[in-house]
Amino acid sequence: MVAIMERRTVYLIVLSVIALQSSTASVSANDDTVNTDPYMAYMACEGTYGFGSCVAYARHAGAEIYTAQNEHSRILEHRNYGDGILLVEPASKIRDAKWIRTYTVIVTKKNGGGSGQSHFGWVHRADVIINTDFRQVVGCWPLKSAVTPEEPFEEVSIGVGFNTSGLAGDPYPDERVRKDYGLQHTYYADGVFFIRHERYVNRTYGVNGTIDYSTRTAKYSGSIAFKELEWFSPDDLKECKQIPIVADIPAPTPKEFAPNRN
Repeated sequence: MVAIMERRTVYLIVLSVIALQSSTASVSANDDTVNTDPYMAYMACEGTYGFGSCVAYARHAGAEIYTAQNEHSRILEHRNYGDGILLVEPASKIRDAKWIRTYTVIVTKKNGGGSGQSHFGWVHRADVIINTDFRQVVGCWPLKSAVTPEEPFEEVSIGVGFNTSGLAGDPYPDERVRKDYGLQHTYYADGVFFIRHERYVNRTYGVNGTIDYSTRTAKYSGSIAFKELEWFSPDDLKECKQIPIVADIPAPTPKEFAPNRN
């Protein structure tokens, strides 16, 4: 799970919320464990406030995670542009905060192996993009299609196709198990994007990354090369004065799980 958290934040969120909702003992934001266990605090946040509420992304210059609300405190780790950062308080409550508390796992390598230790950390609000910063793409979206790397999705890549309005869907709906995922909107803020299902936690495509049309650069989860990328042609975007265009429509934070198909 540590490797997943480092490289696939959205995938970890889904696993965490599923674990939370399927556990025999419900964890709430008022449970004493959330004050002492960083992982349980994150799970309670995501389970209470909805999918995506408790994740942030590092801005262009990256983000330092400190042990305290003090730049002179010890730095736990550095997150690069677009990297996911898990939070223990929802975006709706921290949008105007100066510091934001995080859930961080520090990996210690020893004798060829590794172990992770959970920590509470602190990050500058100015260094991250949170859920309430994102807005829905409605035009001039430059990516035509993208395919994620295979690992760690059980050696299965995720492929999505877009239209210029930012609607994303499975390019092979008759051949994939995700044919019932339908079309999903893209949300964007300060060079970072993700695709999200409006209603179901377990129906999101789980594709996120950074994008810069001026250099034709897009990275999965911030720093990982997409397996495949295709851009719309200049002719497709010739009327665009801004790329992309967003509307004042915030990103959803779904809590519901779609039933399993027979």
